Amino acid sequence: MPSVRQAEMKLIIHTPDEPVYVTAEKDLLLNLIGNLTDNARKASAAGDSIRISAWNEKSSVMLEVADEGKGIPEAERDKVFETFYMVDKVRGKNNDGVGLGLSICADIVKIHHTTIELESKEHEGTRFKIIFPRYYHDTIPG
Repeated sequence: MPSVRQAEMKLIIHTPDEPVYVTAEKDLLLNLIGNLTDNARKASAAGDSIRISAWNEKSSVMLEVADEGKGIPEAERDKVFETFYMVDKVRGKNNDGVGLGLSICADIVKIHHTTIELESKEHEGTRFKIIFPRYYHDTIPG
């Protein structure tokens, strides 16, 4: 992610030793990860870390993007997936944001029949977790 590097942030990627399989449209999945990472970059400061993690759970595959940024106020967390909604209006103007990124993420998650969870603490950071059904290599459709 060049924009993370240009912002002098650390991008940390955690993957499990065993393969992680999800059924997804590749370009949409890349768009999802890109939007979440870009939001993390916009909410973070130089020197902060952004983590992208994937792992298998019993019946799910987890994909998580977490930052150490400003966090999202509790009163605004229910609105962040709405089209054109921006938590920080000033930040949006400074970063060419129009409030579409998380709305697009919500649509991508819906298309894939998965769920997205948001955890955030002001001044500590935000974590988005996408929960996919787990497929085993020999049971992948197609």
